[in-house]
Amino acid sequence: MELQVFGLARLIHNMSLTTNLVNYYKLDDNGTDQVSANTLTVTSVVFSALNGKINHGAGFTDGSYDAPAGSSLNVGTNGSVAGWVKFTDLNNNGFPALFFTGATIRFGIRVNKANGHLVFQCVDSNAVDGSVESTAVYNDGNWHYCVGVKSGGTTTLYVDGSSVGTPGSVTFTGNFNGITLHVGGNSYIGAVDEVGYWDRALTRAEVISLYNGGS
Repeated sequence: MELQVFGLARLIHNMSLTTNLVNYYKLDDNGTDQVSANTLTVTSVVFSALNGKINHGAGFTDGSYDAPAGSSLNVGTNGSVAGWVKFTDLNNNGFPALFFTGATIRFGIRVNKANGHLVFQCVDSNAVDGSVESTAVYNDGNWHYCVGVKSGGTTTLYVDGSSVGTPGSVTFTGNFNGITLHVGGNSYIGAVDEVGYWDRALTRAEVISLYNGGS
């Protein structure tokens, strides 16, 4: 069976891309999880074609798009998070949170508001940090496809199909349990679309395929 994740006219025909897909949010005028029951609730979000890379998407003007209480994510040895982002404003940007949690455990994509870089933040419960930051600036008002991949102790950030920054190589000693499902927020000003989480490490070829599916 084909899983529709790229809008009404776009289906993933490569079934490997749906393997271990745990959560997927098209953000077409709602926060429905296309795979699981973790539907998001909305706060101060504008849905429109302007805010969408594929069909409609979610626009943030200092709002957030959150999962209901009790919804959480446990990341194991391997995991991947991906989504489209578009932003220019750095004055208030904390992170375009695809999946992100609080002060210790972190797993998601954010913006470095000091320089416009994108960061795959990957920090376990013992504060072991395998985060990866791009060297390029992305607050250009264009859509960019961001993918963070954790494969054991190796972490990789892809932007628009290419690996950016220096991949992390650490020994995680803690866990990534109880991560709060969260999209946008923390004063993020910009748009987010087509957010997914896989309970495995996506390959480079799969990352390119996902990027080409929306570019």
